[in-house]
Amino acid sequence: MVQSLARGLDGLMKKYTPDPLIYALFLTFLTLILGLFVNATSPLDILSSWGQGFWALTDFTLQMVMILFLGYVLALSSPIKWLLRRLAAWPKNLGQAAVLATLVSLVGCFLNWGFGLIIAALFANELGRKFHGRGFSILLACSYSGFLVWHGGLSGSIPLVVSTPGNFNEASLSGLVPLSDTIFSVLNLSIVGLHFIFLPSLAYYLMRTSDQFTSLYIEDEVEIRHLEQNHTPADRLENSPIISLLVVAMALCYLGFELWHDKFRIDLNKINFVLFALSLLFHKTPRKFIFACQQAVAKIWPILVQYPLYAGIMAIMVKSGLALSISQIFVDWATAKSLPLLVFYSAGLVNIFIPSGGGQWAVQGPMVISAAKALGSDMNAAMMAVAWGDSWTNMIQPFWALPLLTIAGLKAKDIMGPLVFVFLLSGLIISLCFILLV
Repeated sequence: MVQSLARGLDGLMKKYTPDPLIYALFLTFLTLILGLFVNATSPLDILSSWGQGFWALTDFTLQMVMILFLGYVLALSSPIKWLLRRLAAWPKNLGQAAVLATLVSLVGCFLNWGFGLIIAALFANELGRKFHGRGFSILLACSYSGFLVWHGGLSGSIPLVVSTPGNFNEASLSGLVPLSDTIFSVLNLSIVGLHFIFLPSLAYYLMRTSDQFTSLYIEDEVEIRHLEQNHTPADRLENSPIISLLVVAMALCYLGFELWHDKFRIDLNKINFVLFALSLLFHKTPRKFIFACQQAVAKIWPILVQYPLYAGIMAIMVKSGLALSISQIFVDWATAKSLPLLVFYSAGLVNIFIPSGGGQWAVQGPMVISAAKALGSDMNAAMMAVAWGDSWTNMIQPFWALPLLTIAGLKAKDIMGPLVFVFLLSGLIISLCFILLV
């Protein structure tokens, strides 16, 4: 029965899942129509909102792109590639490979979502080469499934935003919210821990019960060639590790100064700063670092093309009041006990249109905070409900799978079948945690 369902879902997804760019364009038109008819916004106002909002997330987009970019650069370094090869030698069959791919993705995305996505894609490629492309689409789906925990991890946008001085929620929250109340809360760690148990189990089950073992072509990994030539003074300068080490030393001094004076805060800029320093350190020489940067740029272009489209969608959702209308429907049904669960579902729905944790919080955050205060609900649980709703529907929203798909050379339709199973299981796990632990 499971095999038949898996085959049916896989066939359905391959037939009806478009390219992510088409998906983004379709959502743009759908949002425009909903804004016109649901909230009775004038066409001119909607077009004005879309045009003005198209570049509204430029700063945030740069932060997101840099996380992906630097994560990929770091993943191309020799120490990381050596680690991937050692890990890929462990599994003896495809079932074990699926479990390990899921665990690597979970760990990576919990530590940093950008690095986790990239390392998961490269590791899936390494496993794909070992098993000659057999079961590769399922392996890649498993590698993406770990992205589910990113917003409950150390790079989660909402926990980092509300813990950063000067954030736009500081006044309404009456101060900063420490990470101990969000990322390191019992509720959040329970959800993360259950995903670490059940997602690898599901991966093993899907791989062992699947008959979709057609071999797929795996692109050869990038090799660093002819980078050690020292014919000129410029060559010797580019191949000298001294420059890289000096910059790394400067970075360490700066971070040490921040820690010493108790100014260090984990935010998106700090994460990118650490990734930058580690990338320089692990690549050793500026020339190898530059070569890795050239490879990384070629992989992240879909994000640059599509993020403005989603910024435009977000602008329509906000200016027309559509996002608040969706959220308000769920909030109106809520009690103090049920608010986090209903916020989770509303955030999952809004995430289809605004697949940006930070952008989504900017839209839903003020309403969620106000509702939690009015109902006397658990504020921290309500905030994490938005975070987990954002993560949950990423499994059926192909936007964040773009870097992974680009690296692997597959299309969104190739992995959507298995991800529907992941989406359903994760929804059940998170819902139960909000019911039982809040």
